[in-house]
Amino acid sequence: HSVRWIGAFKIAALLALWFGFTLAWLRRREPWSALANGLLLPLLFADPANTIYLNTFYAEWTALLALYAVAGLILIHEGRPARQHAFALLALAAAALAVSKIQHIVLPLGIAVAMLALGRWRDRVWLWKGKALLLGALAGIVVQGVQLQRDSDAIRAINVFNQADVVFTALLPNARDPAATARFLGLSPQCLQYTGKRAWQMPGFPADLCPELMKVSRSRELLTLLREPDMALRIGWAGLANLHPWVAPGLGLVEGGNFAPLPAQFFSWSDLFAERPVVRAVLFGAPFLAFVALLWHQ
Repeated sequence: HSVRWIGAFKIAALLALWFGFTLAWLRRREPWSALANGLLLPLLFADPANTIYLNTFYAEWTALLALYAVAGLILIHEGRPARQHAFALLALAAAALAVSKIQHIVLPLGIAVAMLALGRWRDRVWLWKGKALLLGALAGIVVQGVQLQRDSDAIRAINVFNQADVVFTALLPNARDPAATARFLGLSPQCLQYTGKRAWQMPGFPADLCPELMKVSRSRELLTLLREPDMALRIGWAGLANLHPWVAPGLGLVEGGNFAPLPAQFFSWSDLFAERPVVRAVLFGAPFLAFVALLWHQ
């Protein structure tokens, strides 16, 4: 079947959710909130750097949709008592976020913990929204945990590529002594030549190029960070520096080109953020500044 049917379904699901949130804000007689939600469609969701993911099998759009559902449901029910359908919808959105991509498996759990902590700090109660998020997050983690135990070529390939990205683009490039870190991880010296390369940039299957990679456990990776705490800071900074392009460099074929960017005539906010570090710093720093400001107000 054509992948465009999947793209049509995904945009239809987002439009339905966007319309539902806008209508809910209007029914609450909060026009400014309705306007803010309404502007998300032209300014964010319709950006070519985001819509390009629609007609693909990539799960980024699903993750974006689930995160939007989580955030919208939290805001709409702020200050309202628990209702059965609202509790169920929020739990379902959290579960959907956890299963959208393996990389987001703990994201809804983090949101749940933050929500519960906020309720205890602000009102000395366990917010029902935090409980709903926690329930959905744990359900999603269980589903992901079960599916990750499946033994198939696809799952093994995913694990190897993720392992290669962690080792060669995170740990080794940010280690004080990459050779010593490689030895601690159990890698042979020949593996060091792939330091700084993403898995898809390597000249072959990562496990064939570096067989020891298969034996590197998550616990060994965590021990590596504990041995070198400043490495975690360097990894965090490197991650922040690489957040600016919305279109992944290895996305695939765009308009018949091989790993081509968006056509020049398409405007995207992603280009603006990528070209101007100051604007990008404001974008990423705004939530933290808002958090500090909100600490002084209810």
